[in-house]
Amino acid sequence: MGKRIASLQDRVRGVWFAADAGPDTLLERSFRDCDACGESVYVLASNCRECGAEVELLAG
Repeated sequence: MGKRIASLQDRVRGVWFAADAGPDTLLERSFRDCDACGESVYVLASNCRECGAEVELLAG
């Protein structure tokens, strides 16, 4: 019975703490490429910092 409880705890820990999820991609998903110059632009930005081009808002 002790092995069964330990196994269940390991599975629950993996689900709650995302042990098997891999690296967090939130930072990667927060930026996109500018259509005009190709630099990284925050998804909530309205203009590119590098070239000043207006970019379409993707997050909503």
